[in-house]
Amino acid sequence: MFILVVLVYAFALCCIGAIAFSIVLLVRACRRLPADAKVAAAFGVATVIGATAFAAYWAWLIIVTCPTLLFKDESLGPFGALAFPFWACIAVTPALLGYVVFSWLARRLAPAG
Repeated sequence: MFILVVLVYAFALCCIGAIAFSIVLLVRACRRLPADAKVAAAFGVATVIGATAFAAYWAWLIIVTCPTLLFKDESLGPFGALAFPFWACIAVTPALLGYVVFSWLARRLAPAG
């Protein structure tokens, strides 16, 4: 049983790592914005805060669900952990959309030459 618990939590942490990586990509894209693009930078900060809060909720949900999947009789057992990648995809969606938008904006607003 100990191995099963370790595997489920390791799987959950891998999904949370993917969530964290998407937030890092978003922050990097926002930092590439030109210094004179104040409105875009403010929108970038708001997007980072919103995406981080959304991702933190889903990461919390993954961690809180682990004991329920492992120790409740009426749950799916460790096979319920197969939902974690789908939850991780939901969690990274705002960050990845923000990354695409702000990468495009950084290229468009960059000085020519």
